Amino acid sequence: MGMETSGTSSSVNCGSDSSLDNIFTGGGTIMGWVYLYGYGVSDIGRIADKTSSNTPNNGWTLITRGGGTNSFRFAHSRDTNYGEWRSPTNSLQLNTLYHFAIAYNKDSTSNDAKIYINGQSVSVTETSTPNGAAGNDASQNYMIFQSTAGGRGFDGYQVDHRAYDRILDDGEIETIYATNGHDGIHDGLVGRWMMNEDAPGVSAGLDTFYIASTQNSVGSGTSLALTVPSHSTNDKLIAMICPSGDGSSSPANVTTPSGWTLVGTIDLPATSSRPSLWVYSRVASSEPSSYNFIINQTNSICGIMASYVGSEVTLPEETIVSQTGVSINPVAPSTSISNNSLVLRICAMDGLNLPSSLPTFYPADSIHRNALEIGGVGNGCALGYAEQLKPPGSIGTATFTGFTFDEYGCYSLVLNGGSGDQSEATVQDTSENSNNGIPTTNITYVEDNTSFRRRV
Repeated sequence: MGMETSGTSSSVNCGSDSSLDNIFTGGGTIMGWVYLYGYGVSDIGRIADKTSSNTPNNGWTLITRGGGTNSFRFAHSRDTNYGEWRSPTNSLQLNTLYHFAIAYNKDSTSNDAKIYINGQSVSVTETSTPNGAAGNDASQNYMIFQSTAGGRGFDGYQVDHRAYDRILDDGEIETIYATNGHDGIHDGLVGRWMMNEDAPGVSAGLDTFYIASTQNSVGSGTSLALTVPSHSTNDKLIAMICPSGDGSSSPANVTTPSGWTLVGTIDLPATSSRPSLWVYSRVASSEPSSYNFIINQTNSICGIMASYVGSEVTLPEETIVSQTGVSINPVAPSTSISNNSLVLRICAMDGLNLPSSLPTFYPADSIHRNALEIGGVGNGCALGYAEQLKPPGSIGTATFTGFTFDEYGCYSLVLNGGSGDQSEATVQDTSENSNNGIPTTNITYVEDNTSFRRRV
């Protein structure tokens, strides 16, 4: 699902095309997704930089800072003293997927960098006050995973690293995060390195799934037509259905559509309405525009369907575990996994139970996907889900935040990724780093024979 390194000298050298030079003049933005196994060499691993030394003497650096600070740090050079800003203490944890963005205008020493984590602007602390004329990085290479000088290796993986020669606004950054990169925001985009497609000498990596699209729908009655999202043949389709119950304390029964597999179903704790949660999967082939899910009694119904690219089709789900309860904070249960996997945290609730600020509904450190609710029959119902990328081993619970104390049912559904050869190689690639007709420079992958592989 990206490119990873746990070595000390692995790097991605993006060169120094003029389009990448001095992108913070007049304002620029860099961003991407990172997942940390550690904070890097000496607890100051490089996400990226464009400077000749391990301090920003003629350019900029973006690091993962450990040592108790556990934060993103961005610095830009000045003739007298460089400026540096960091995110809040403990805002960057290990074994967690983050989307980051740094927006900065170097034209004035009074300008502070803005740091975004998972689509939201966070408070910044100025750790070094800028003074003097801004540095010129035109003669330096744009590096990912490592500094030009070396000895600052990143420990983890990255995907979809971008550089813009303008400052993106809050809404644009939130959109890029919320759509997982399927955003169409290309104005000012001067470089985009997906790091998730095969390059010569490097085979497909461990995990080959990512979301293509989601669709949702609500309705009342004895059926729900759920639109099939964008997909290709052999994509994994996941459908989540939550009927509210008919007010008789008897949960509904959903008929499994032809060609679908029922992965799991749970009834929420007994109430006057008694919602239930049904999860289905199928491998996409020739799909209709929608599927009709039939319910045995009149209900209010919420439904979500998602399409995933490249999930293992012969064994679609590694595991699914459920938990029910009564709380304002529904909990998706813990489980254990044997591979790097994508975990879907699915939550159904009794009543109109989504909070007024929808982002607060989703678990911490998750990719927000989809949520909806409907009143009407019984108390109505609410349904939502999020994703977390997890390494092998035991994974903990994930907590949602509802509107009020009420009944809930949650699943933790683990999707297996397809697997391939984990070959490693030094690579020269001249075509990969382009997007939607946007040219960028040649890219060089250098590995240090310890661990540098690509995840798609």
